[in-house]
Amino acid sequence: SSYNSLQASIERRASAFTFLASYTWSKSMDNASGFSGMNFLNFNLSRALSSFDVTHNFVASYSYEFPFDRLAPMLPKRLTQGWSVNGITRIAGGTPIGISQTGDRSLTGAGNDEPDFIGGLVITQNVRDKGPTGRVHEFFNKEAFVSGPLGAYGNANQRFFHGPGTVNTDLGIHKTT
Repeated sequence: SSYNSLQASIERRASAFTFLASYTWSKSMDNASGFSGMNFLNFNLSRALSSFDVTHNFVASYSYEFPFDRLAPMLPKRLTQGWSVNGITRIAGGTPIGISQTGDRSLTGAGNDEPDFIGGLVITQNVRDKGPTGRVHEFFNKEAFVSGPLGAYGNANQRFFHGPGTVNTDLGIHKTT
């Protein structure tokens, strides 16, 4: 296996605000992650994106303390001090899509062979839109693959494109007394 990455981070601390952001641009390739079968006739087709590969990963965490005690000095300090909002946001690319077909078309007894890739792979950026064949919630064109030949492996690589990414934000309001 091989893993290469560029990693960068930035941190800013002020009296009432703290911010930390990190970005990783990476690529991981191997021939055995995800417990997938090996193509014994063509080892180059077994070398693919790792099942855990995420090309782009951005994470930001932040915290801001509200100055309620300065905005409302007439209220009790116990009520106005110690309020903060905290959050973590992650924007990441998707993990690779594993391509296989059921059955034992290669007649090797290993099962889960790869199909033949005939081209025309169209990836839909927004899975809520209609996909390449006009159906909703279709991420890629499944017609780009056909069953592999009987007695041989298909020519498709195990994992050669990524699935949809994720955007996740967690927020919290915190009071220290």
